[in-house]
Amino acid sequence: MLAPFSLLLLVLASPPIEAAPSGQAPVPRFNVLTYHDNNARTGWDDRETRLTPATVNVRQFGKVGFFPVDGKVDAQPLYVSAVRIHDRPVAVLYVATEADRLYALNAQTGAILWEDTLLRAGETPSDDRHCSQVRPTIGVTATPVIDLRDGRRGTIFAVAMSKDPQGHYHQRLYALDLATGAERRSSPVTIRASYPGTGDGSDDGHVLFNPAQYKERPGLLLLRGVVYTFWSSNCDHRPYTGWVIGYAAHGLRSKRVLDLTPNGHDGAIWASGAGPAAGPGGHIYFLDGNGSFGRRFDSRGFPIDHDFGNAFIRLSVSGGRIRVSDYFNMDHTRAESRADEDLGSGGALVLPPLRGQLKRIRKLAIGAGKDGHIYVVNRND
Repeated sequence: MLAPFSLLLLVLASPPIEAAPSGQAPVPRFNVLTYHDNNARTGWDDRETRLTPATVNVRQFGKVGFFPVDGKVDAQPLYVSAVRIHDRPVAVLYVATEADRLYALNAQTGAILWEDTLLRAGETPSDDRHCSQVRPTIGVTATPVIDLRDGRRGTIFAVAMSKDPQGHYHQRLYALDLATGAERRSSPVTIRASYPGTGDGSDDGHVLFNPAQYKERPGLLLLRGVVYTFWSSNCDHRPYTGWVIGYAAHGLRSKRVLDLTPNGHDGAIWASGAGPAAGPGGHIYFLDGNGSFGRRFDSRGFPIDHDFGNAFIRLSVSGGRIRVSDYFNMDHTRAESRADEDLGSGGALVLPPLRGQLKRIRKLAIGAGKDGHIYVVNRND
């Protein structure tokens, strides 16, 4: 049964296709391909010129209509201004639901261009796992991500949770053609991972990713050819730890695995749905949730047990491996974790370069969580 989903669109948006005058470059089209428009997560369109006090009014700006879909929408809808469908460019809105369905809607009329169920034979969306955070079912919770350069017409990536008739839970990463909804040859891939450690959910010296214990809440991040997934718990029901798992966008091969609390517990990544941010240098920034943080440190000030719960994290990739390259947390981080006042309730944002005192260029990131403080960090240190 379809449930109403209301979408606010601008009548001021550029036409889907417009030939440029001879000798001039075509007018760039506006697309929303990821959470908050870009990997910095600013939500800022620096090319916007039409939204002004003179044009945002009841005559020219407002709701287009209610577009019906089959379930709750927690993921941010995405938008591509000109997808070639039946040999013509169409402005398309991509909407994912907690019923494990992905829609491609005509952004101007709401007509369904295609829809696909992200379930295998006999499966249903997951139940709520005895947790009130996502109800009544868990399907596609995280904002998908789009790669316009993958395939002839581009690809949309989405993570879906499901339950089979035997009661087993599954987490899968799907890759679908933007124009048709057809799955790529390698799609889907089942999310599997293990990591050295003795923390929650470990066996014989390795922590194991249990799909029943997690949901993919933060938006997906596409960075340098890798689709990164970040994993949160269901109402802090243990055992769980803080996973980052990446797959090659082309072919969906497993590429990166990191556990942020491999010798402890908790430390999940949820960020109220915000996608982790990335800077120009390829570093990844986010805040993780309440969890174990080491008590003994190496010469660099890093916990020797590699537990980074309740911290502002910077990840880097070197030699094909992903690692924590820097972090910040408060001196009372353990007290915050015990009180469930974790940093990880908020997302990170990479600021544009700012000129500070003595004309120095500052490269900063910003984040906030449950403690009510806004933290500004130097991305380089």
